[in-house]
Amino acid sequence: MEGPAVTPPRVAVLIPSRSPRLLDLCLLSHELFTPPPPEANVCVWVMDTRPGEPEPWTMVNEDAKRIHLLRPEGSGFYGRWCHSLALVAREEGAEFLVFQNDDTVVTPGWLDQMLLEFRGCAEGTRLGLLGACSNVASGLQLRVPVAGRDLGALFASPAVVTFFAMTRTADYFEVGGFDLGLPAHNFSDFALSLRYLRAGFTNGVGSAFIPHFGSQTFRKDPGAHRADMAAGKAYMDRAYPGWVETLFPGQEAKFLSCLGEQVK
Repeated sequence: MEGPAVTPPRVAVLIPSRSPRLLDLCLLSHELFTPPPPEANVCVWVMDTRPGEPEPWTMVNEDAKRIHLLRPEGSGFYGRWCHSLALVAREEGAEFLVFQNDDTVVTPGWLDQMLLEFRGCAEGTRLGLLGACSNVASGLQLRVPVAGRDLGALFASPAVVTFFAMTRTADYFEVGGFDLGLPAHNFSDFALSLRYLRAGFTNGVGSAFIPHFGSQTFRKDPGAHRADMAAGKAYMDRAYPGWVETLFPGQEAKFLSCLGEQVK
């Protein structure tokens, strides 16, 4: 005799985008590899950040039930746009949030893997921010999982980069979400990771592999990038004293050296 049906958690995927080419590929991957109802309960929210009055996007119009499009109010960056989408997702009853760059694609099993890692945490561990691994990343996120061995595996990682990351909706708002005071996106991931750590959560990297084309949508000219990095670091130093030591224990010198190359 079968037991009662288990209702899957409501998951909101949040994608800021200004590139129709990248977004179409990103959404196509969800069409192929994100399970439909009743197997899963996933809704995709896209923040259309293109300037002016752009033409409608093909993929968004083709799947109006699972994919919703919003336009931002005023200027912003990835963290601010994700936060705006998270507010909407919370109102819609999402239990989990997934932050996704439009220059990434999902792969088979991604949803089950990430939910399994949340359910499989050791007793007493509060998993805050769960990152995916990828071909374009750094630290523990730069790896290819081994089938069978790595399924459901979770590696503690103080810093998680949110090109693709999952969190519980309630926990995201408990820690305050993305820091909207940052002058630009460059350090949004680090500030959010710190907020989870300081609230008693553990951040981690799981077994979901998400191909990443890398810095496609938000690429700027070198001068503007250096200025943003310098402003972001100055903000982090003021708002989060000791942030480098907390997020990169034992690797502070290496991190600061790499960072220094980007702010020259």
